[in-house]
Formats: sequence, structure tokens, C-alpha cells
Amino acid sequence: MNINYTEKNNTKTDDIDNIIINNKIKNKINKVLSFLTTIGINTSQINFYSKEMKIFKDGILFYKILSQLEQNKNLLPTIDLNPKQAPSAINNHKLMINYLIKYKKNFQVKFMGKEKELYKAKNEFVLEFLLEIKKAFKNEIYFFEKNKNFINIIYPKNIDNSERESLPLNNKLRNKFIVQDIKKIWA
Repeated sequence: MNINYTEKNNTKTDDIDNIIINNKIKNKINKVLSFLTTIGINTSQINFYSKEMKIFKDGILFYKILSQLEQNKNLLPTIDLNPKQAPSAINNHKLMINYLIKYKKNFQVKFMGKEKELYKAKNEFVLEFLLEIKKAFKNEIYFFEKNKNFINIIYPKNIDNSERESLPLNNKLRNKFIVQDIKKIWA
């Protein structure tokens, strides 16, 4: 990728996508990267410097982010996990926006009716939406930050939910560690 720096306004231009990255957008990207990494989302496939963030078009990555954060999985909407056409993807976005407005007090209503904008996946809009999700789930993110190392000891990242029960730690021992860790957080 060929990146040019312009001396005049201290911005950089990506020749492939012709997007100008200023300090405000850089800060948003850094905040979003930190947020997604904290909650365990792999960001290697996301191009934060393109005009259109195509990986977000179908709504599935947004759903993965929400499912990672939401403790009560029954509240999450049922989305189309294989949308083949735009209306299905737009409906996915609509369902998630409605969920956020209904269940998250901190989520701004200004995103209501913006499912088509999310489908377009324009860089700045997606970044703003992700930062709004971060605000809405600030308590859950705090838990991730505090327990990141502890959870990885008991449940390594390369082990999925179905394999976790076969880990050598039995339930009593696992619960003992969790209680000790909670006591450390609230001490």
C-alpha cells in the first residue's frame, strides 16, 4: 500500500482508497481498535482506512460484537446470518439498532432509522456507531478489562465454548477462582 504524507495540513492520503485521514479520524480508529481488541474481536480483517468498511455491510460483525458484550443472550435479536441481498442486511442493522435503543439507555436515538447508512458502511459512520456501542456497554467493557487475564487463564482464547467443559479445572475449582477474582475487583 502506498501512503503519501502532505506537509500542508499534516494528513496522510491512502492512494488505494483516496481517503484522507486526519487526527480526529485517527483517534476514532485507535479507540475502536482498543475497544474491539479488549472484547476479543479479531481486527486483522478490518480495513479501518478505507472509505467503505465492507466487512460491516451485512451486519454480522456488529452482531458478533453485541453478542460478545450482551450478558443476557435472550435479549439479542435473531438476525439473518447469511444475508444474500441488501434488504436482509439492512434488516439485520435495523434489528440491532432497535435492540440497542430498547435495552441500552446510553445509546443515542440519533441512529434510529439509520440502517441504510450502516449498510453503506461508510468509514466515519461505522466508527461513530462502534464508539456509540462502546459507550452503551461501558460497564461490560470494564468487566472485560478487569478480567481479561483471568478469563484467558481459565478459558484460553483458542478453546471454544463446547470444549471448555472438558478443561482440567472442575466446576468447583473454576467457581472458586471466579469468586476470588470478583473479591479482588471489589476490594
